[in-house]
Amino acid sequence: MNPEQQRAFLAIALFAAFADGDKHDRERDEIRRIAESLAGEAGAPDLARIYQDVLLKRLQLEAAAAALTDTGECQLAYEFAVGVCEADGSLSVAERRFLDELKTLLKLDASPAERIEGEAD
Repeated sequence: MNPEQQRAFLAIALFAAFADGDKHDRERDEIRRIAESLAGEAGAPDLARIYQDVLLKRLQLEAAAAALTDTGECQLAYEFAVGVCEADGSLSVAERRFLDELKTLLKLDASPAERIEGEAD
């Protein structure tokens, strides 16, 4: 996995955390777990910088989704986002809207997305 893909995965996870406007320690913990899981040959992603890029709107959700071209990458990104949204124990209306938008941006079919959502429950 290259640094651009790592950045896209983490940005999508951060956008998921911000979707409901609330801050939860469990969401932060899930993002840290994702960052650790992405460390590999390219090294650990710079989470602080990606966080700043998302907050300062230097990175848009559309650009992060467009950086992932493989179906497997898109499904993994969606799975990460669902995990972050559900980390606080509930899925808000704002988070549901975010996931619907993300599903469209990632060009995911309904059945894989529904399977991912079902596994997260």
